[in-house]
Amino acid sequence: MYRGNVENRTALDNVAECRRINEFVKRIDPHHLTSIHVDRPKYLPDYKDVADIVEIAYWSSSYAPSLIPNLARDLEKVRSIIGPGRAFKFWIGNSVPSPDNRTAEEIRCACYLTLMRGAAGIGFNTGHGGLAPSYTRHWSVYPGLYRELMELFSILTTLQQEPLPEIIVEPEEIDYTLRRVDGKLYLIAVNTSKHLIDAKVSVADRSIMAKDIKVLFEERTIEPREPGFSDLFTAYEPHVYEFLSR
Repeated sequence: MYRGNVENRTALDNVAECRRINEFVKRIDPHHLTSIHVDRPKYLPDYKDVADIVEIAYWSSSYAPSLIPNLARDLEKVRSIIGPGRAFKFWIGNSVPSPDNRTAEEIRCACYLTLMRGAAGIGFNTGHGGLAPSYTRHWSVYPGLYRELMELFSILTTLQQEPLPEIIVEPEEIDYTLRRVDGKLYLIAVNTSKHLIDAKVSVADRSIMAKDIKVLFEERTIEPREPGFSDLFTAYEPHVYEFLSR
C-alpha cells in the first residue's frame, strides 16, 4: 500500500494498514466476519491475525500439476502457522496450471482432504480468463459435490465431547478420520493414491459392528464382519461409513 501520488508516494506497512481496515470494519459492525487473502504462504505468519478468516493457496498443491501428493502436508502447515482457533479458506486451482491437469476425481478427493484438515471453506480458482464450457468434467461435478460437502462439513465440524473408538484403516494411502454425531459414528476415508486399493478396516469395539454399515452418498450398505471389513477404493475415491448405534 502507498500514500500520495505517482510522483511522490510513500510505502506503508501493509500488515498494519490491513489491521487498521479490519478494526474499522469491526467498529461499524462487531459481528461482521472479515477475510484476508494471502497470495504467498511465506507471508502467512505476518497476516494470520489480521482478519477472522485467512485465505491461502500453495503452489506445491493448490496450483501444482499434480494436486494431491502435497495437499495434506500443506494444509497441516497452514494450521500449524495460524493456530487452532483461526478459520481458514483453502483455494484449489482448476484452471491453474491448466484445466487439463484436473479430473473430477482429484477435485473431489482434494475437497475431502481439505475439510478433513479443518478448513472452514474451499475456493476454486478458475483463472482470470475463466474455465471454458467445453471442460464439462469440471462444471458437471460442482452442483452434486456442493450438496455432498455441505453434509460432510456438518459431520466434520460437530464438537466431539467423548473419546472416539479405535478404528484403523490400511494401507497408509488411505487418509481417514472419525466423528460421532447424534449417536452415530462416521468414518471418513479417502484414497490419496492414483491406483485401486482394497482397504482393510479394523474395529476394536465389537458393538460398533452390530448392525449393517451405511455408506453415505452411495446407496449401499456393508454387512459387518468382526473384527472389521474390507472395501475397494478407486483412484482418489472417498467413502463415508455410518455405523448405526444399537
